Amino acid sequence: MPCSKPPRFTMWDTLIPPSSPAAGRSSFLGSARRTPCRYCREERPVVRFAPVALWAALSLAAYQFIENPQWREFIYYNLRAVLQLACYGLLAWWYTHSPDPERRSIMKSHRTAFFWAIGLTCGIILENVYVQLIFDPGSIPRGMWVLAERSPMENLLFICYGLAVLRGASVSLQLRARELPEGDDPLLAESIDRLLPLYSRTYDLSKREEEVLRHALMGKDNQNIASALTLSAGTVKVHMHNILEKTGHANRAELAADFWER
Repeated sequence: MPCSKPPRFTMWDTLIPPSSPAAGRSSFLGSARRTPCRYCREERPVVRFAPVALWAALSLAAYQFIENPQWREFIYYNLRAVLQLACYGLLAWWYTHSPDPERRSIMKSHRTAFFWAIGLTCGIILENVYVQLIFDPGSIPRGMWVLAERSPMENLLFICYGLAVLRGASVSLQLRARELPEGDDPLLAESIDRLLPLYSRTYDLSKREEEVLRHALMGKDNQNIASALTLSAGTVKVHMHNILEKTGHANRAELAADFWER
């Protein structure tokens, strides 16, 4: 008798149970969902957590109630892509309705990565249509080399996310190096406190000079530093002169650039 066509297998038939990928991807999607919520100052729990909980419930329901393995796998993976598209839609809604022009300007600066992410997410859906519903692994000739990784679009999407984050970090560091920051930002204070002891030892700064430098890096002028440390403005001016002399810089801008580049 002629050999019958080899059966078609899916991830569900050959690899790991759905609870493991569901748990891992739920954590990733939860983070991906909460990040834009935090960025846009959206604190309502129903907006932050309900879509991820709904995705997890629908994914497990797909495994439980859909008998056809092809459609089960297809629906599971595309629920994830749909949630990502919903995140993009929420960001677009925030952008069009935000009353803060500065925040809109910041969001607009990321528009290239935003549209790339939308395109790649749609590409994931199209890729899943072909791989999971159309392509037949049994049609591959025996001995032919194949690519083990079947999700190039998803990998490209993660690369897009990573490049956007690296670009944002690079811009922030360049701005921080060129300009003295403003205000009492807790994250800024934490960064200064972590780097300042080593910087002070490198240039043999006194304890008082270190305190003055800390406030200067926070963007305070001599008068505000004097008030914070209960010193006279003249004393602060002397300390700043000594700091600049020890570090070999002509002004505060050069001093700040040297501090953040180390």
